[in-house]
Amino acid sequence: MFKEVSKKSFLFGIIIVFMIVEPLVNSKLNYWLQDLFNIASKDVPFKLIIRLLIIGFLIWILKRIIIYTTSIIQSYIVCKVKKDVKHNIFRRLLKLDSNKFFASDDTGRFLSFFTNDITLLENKYLNAIFGLISGIFSLVIMGTAFINLNWKIGSFIVAFGLLSMLVPVFFTKVLNTKNYKYSFDMSRFTQQLKEYLDAYPTIKNYAIEKEIEEKFHEINTKAELSKFDYEANLTLSNNVGSMLSWFMQFMAVGIGLLFVTQGYVLIGTVIAARSFASDLAMPMQTIIINLNSIKSIKSVVTKIETLATSACDDEKTQHQRHTHIPLSQFSGVLPAL
Repeated sequence: MFKEVSKKSFLFGIIIVFMIVEPLVNSKLNYWLQDLFNIASKDVPFKLIIRLLIIGFLIWILKRIIIYTTSIIQSYIVCKVKKDVKHNIFRRLLKLDSNKFFASDDTGRFLSFFTNDITLLENKYLNAIFGLISGIFSLVIMGTAFINLNWKIGSFIVAFGLLSMLVPVFFTKVLNTKNYKYSFDMSRFTQQLKEYLDAYPTIKNYAIEKEIEEKFHEINTKAELSKFDYEANLTLSNNVGSMLSWFMQFMAVGIGLLFVTQGYVLIGTVIAARSFASDLAMPMQTIIINLNSIKSIKSVVTKIETLATSACDDEKTQHQRHTHIPLSQFSGVLPAL
């Protein structure tokens, strides 16, 4: 799958640059908060406050532009990768034996590649890879900036955040099992549904609508319950992460206020520390969530890669067979004309 992404190396390079710039801008915004609240007092000229507010507003606008541009480029890359993967799979199917292609089980399974599996590839793999890369950059850059803001508060919060990242790891095995079962049940549902639609005249001729409806209800219920089971466990994992994220902010405020009472820092530093804790919590949890997501559909990705890669190899082999061989290569073999 990385081969398909690497074909868009120019766009991929641009999005990497934006992923690095975004946490830098975020850090600058948090430093701006510190300056704004630390400088605010009765004797400070109002013009200085207005100037700081304008600077903060411009930084915030820049942040939104970066986020928007990154999202657009990411969506475009994912769209192009999906298009290429589906094209390669379809090319592979065209090379199959006719009898095998029209076998009902295989046809339903092939149809699942273009519907359920491609959707999983987009939501649980490609987007997760971009989220993982972005999360790592954000963690490193903003974690360093947080420690630079105040090494005592920053070191304690970053250390706790790294420790909390281990909690969602315990959900990995469960999520992998649940997602595989959901993918399998959805594939079976697609196959069965196609069989029922293909056999529609037969169903009507034998008047077995009631029996078919009961079977459809059974496979439909099983597929939807598998999805609910997976989503419920994923939601539990995400909520545990969100709870730890909130606690990071709570700790930043608590430790910061303790230092304020001791005269160690000003209130602006506490507000900036709380903002850093909030900004850091998201990439910390995103890294684990995206890792879980990528691992949970490993089998689906392997299945798609096998088909797509086989199509490319077949095309390369066929091209080599039809490549024109220059007559000069037969010198000494063919008799002189």
